Amino acid sequence: MFIMKTVKYLLIVLLFQISATVLVRGQIKMGMDSVEQKFKNPPAETRPTVWWRWYGRQISKEGITRDLEAMKQAGIGGFYHFQLKPGVPDVLNDSESVLPNVTTLSKEWWDLIQFSIKEADRLGLEATFHNSLGWSSSGGPWIKPENSMQKLVWSETTVEGGVDLKLKLIQPNIDPKWNYYKDVAVLAISPDNSGLVSQEKVLDISHLLQKDGTIAWSVPNGHWKLIRYGHTTTGKLPVQAPFDVAGLECDKLDQNSLKIHFDQYPGKILKEAGALAGKSLKYIAIDSYEAGLQNWNPQFRNQFIKRRGYDPIKWLPIITGNQPENFDPRTKPASPGIIIESQEISERFLYDFERTISELYMEEYYSAMNQMVHQYPGVKLEVQSYNAPFNLVENAVRNEMPAGEFWHGNKNYGWWTLNLAASAAHIAGNKIVSAESFTAEPQRGNWSISPENLKAEADLAFSKGINRMELHIQPHQPWGEKAIPGMIGGSYGLQINPANTYWKQSLAWNTYLARCQYLLRQGQFIADICYLYPKRQRGFTVPEGYNGDAIDEQSLIKLMFVKDGKLCLPSGMQYRILVLPNTSV
Repeated sequence: MFIMKTVKYLLIVLLFQISATVLVRGQIKMGMDSVEQKFKNPPAETRPTVWWRWYGRQISKEGITRDLEAMKQAGIGGFYHFQLKPGVPDVLNDSESVLPNVTTLSKEWWDLIQFSIKEADRLGLEATFHNSLGWSSSGGPWIKPENSMQKLVWSETTVEGGVDLKLKLIQPNIDPKWNYYKDVAVLAISPDNSGLVSQEKVLDISHLLQKDGTIAWSVPNGHWKLIRYGHTTTGKLPVQAPFDVAGLECDKLDQNSLKIHFDQYPGKILKEAGALAGKSLKYIAIDSYEAGLQNWNPQFRNQFIKRRGYDPIKWLPIITGNQPENFDPRTKPASPGIIIESQEISERFLYDFERTISELYMEEYYSAMNQMVHQYPGVKLEVQSYNAPFNLVENAVRNEMPAGEFWHGNKNYGWWTLNLAASAAHIAGNKIVSAESFTAEPQRGNWSISPENLKAEADLAFSKGINRMELHIQPHQPWGEKAIPGMIGGSYGLQINPANTYWKQSLAWNTYLARCQYLLRQGQFIADICYLYPKRQRGFTVPEGYNGDAIDEQSLIKLMFVKDGKLCLPSGMQYRILVLPNTSV
């Protein structure tokens, strides 16, 4: 009886295992069938998009419909909208002109923005909008000098000690166009014969400064240098924004200034979209950073104290000589202008100063923009996270859509960003990695270029982790077939244009890109090596036959753990080797 029961039990277990195997195989087959069907007919969201640029006042409702219908017919999945300076001189417009004459930010212009979103929805296209007029970075006429990017400025006066002094300190130079200046501090320093300044010889005499710049001071014995520090606007404007609506870049270290910008431009676009925000309007985007360096604002001192635990004011002479105009911390470490205490201590202050700026850029600009965008369900932020004063990977990890770029015919331009953007996606568990694709210099982006010239570069970009191509560029055609070839993309970019000879045959090319992008979004990236990525390095090299990711210091410390002898991340990534930069502490 026991044997019979045992046999019966084993038969039940065996039948269960067979049934489970059949079920799993059936699910795998169904899964493979689904993959095959989606490979044959790629979903709309996997199709390449185009950078769609409106130039000056040359915009028409009919042209918008023609452009978007042409995209749909060519297998393009959507657009990334920019409003730039005129492509055809707007001065040609007059009351008798046949040219469109739509003033940027007018009611007519906003109506056309809304119309383009509705047309995208009608055609099943995906809409992305740059967060600002121009292509870098975030600003407009609503940004006043006090809300703009700020920089430290200073003037120096040399005095001899042992006297009661009364003099007017020179106000640091500022741009008279903006006429904006605020004092930060007045310091007195007395270097020794070698130029070294001890902490005891750095005096904060800011309280003695009068409103008119006059100071009265009993000067101690010795040779003294009085430094009057202030801050003013950097004067940076968004790159290529239309002339008649040009304005300053917003403060990148203060999200309250960013909020002013958000409410006036990207937030307004999202409101114009209404129920289509998160449906056809999927992304707000920040292009590569080209707004220059900011190193101060009214909140910076308190932010520094909060983060670093000490007051930066009496250390500011170390900054002297490293003005934004002649120093770029994105490409090399700063060297002290004046040494206080020692070279090592001065360099440690510079590290703290730069780190504070980096953190504020990432938190008060990029992360804050991300949070503002997320007020609209279903909308995400796309970021090209480079050319700014912070670790590319550390910032890219914070965004759901990290992006890079690559240029046609020039392997030195942009290609290094691709595997870094992909690394950030792998760390954070994001499946999509975007790229501005096939940007081209004038001699390389001419009308003779066709998909035949682009395929090898597309495959290389895919191998570096990209799975969402944004083709650069398709200009808006406001005139239709009345003007051939119509509006062109200026000096840079491919001529993605319905007037191009291969346009009607481009469906196969765009479908190829879509199929690759669909497949490359499936599964988990397999890597052997994880590189701790230094702030100023451009890209990283993986030995032939291996795969690898870059990781930033904060992700390494906060996220990485060891399991079964492998370095692991919560996203599912696993590595066998961690490579550290050749540095000393």
